[in-house]
Amino acid sequence: MCISSALLALVDADKQNYNAVMGLLWLISVVGSYEL
Repeated sequence: MCISSALLALVDADKQNYNAVMGLLWLISVVGSYEL
């Protein structure tokens, strides 16, 4: 039970981080294409 709730919390954090990571990748790709 303790492990599954910890996994759920981890997945929840991953969902929040997912948006931040995708935003960062988008920013990097935009800057990269601008440099080219």
